[in-house]
Amino acid sequence: NLFDSQLISHIIIEFVWYILLIFTIIIIIRKLVGTTGFTSAKQYFLNITNIVEWFVVASVFLTSFLYGNKTYDWQNPIGAFAVLFGWSNLMVMIGQLPIFGTYIAMFTKVQKEFAKLLLAYSCLLIGFTISFCTLFPTSDDFNNPLIGIAKVLVMMTGELDIDLLLKSEESPIIFNVSAYITFILFIIFVTVVLMNLLVGIAVHDIQGLHKTADLSKLVRQTQLIHSQK
Repeated sequence: NLFDSQLISHIIIEFVWYILLIFTIIIIIRKLVGTTGFTSAKQYFLNITNIVEWFVVASVFLTSFLYGNKTYDWQNPIGAFAVLFGWSNLMVMIGQLPIFGTYIAMFTKVQKEFAKLLLAYSCLLIGFTISFCTLFPTSDDFNNPLIGIAKVLVMMTGELDIDLLLKSEESPIIFNVSAYITFILFIIFVTVVLMNLLVGIAVHDIQGLHKTADLSKLVRQTQLIHSQK
């Protein structure tokens, strides 16, 4: 019956959690032993990988249902970030293998370069976001600036929403013209120019990037060997 099925599911979940707890304790011991490979606590915590791994370890206890035999809403975002960080960290660990190291290092390099350039042009994106929030206050996408910036980033990739202009036709003529002008300027300056510029600069020298990635791969492998001593 339904009660038996729920009981069996609860037992299985509890069994899996205890297995996860065993692996987590092993990881904690490994991380504590690994601290001897760093000269200071500052150097240890400046390594983003260590912070991510400790967050994933802590999330095992924070998201447990065994304390009160139930779950809470605040555990959902912690679990979501823990899963994301855990699999991202697994990608970094795979990058320490010689066969995949170059590609993971290239991804990391392009990611850093892209983030730096995006930060430089963030004022332009914020400006368009505020403009759209002012011109389309009744739109579900721009009635909140936080949702608006996410929508602008989506539009930046080419997912343009022409329905915004169609809805603006019901507004006074001055708002209608302003909406058209702002939308066209966004297409030109952001979707066409900025997006292609970001991609072009980030991967402008793929051969040089490949050589740099090889060096980064060797550095990662050296750090791995050093931390295991």
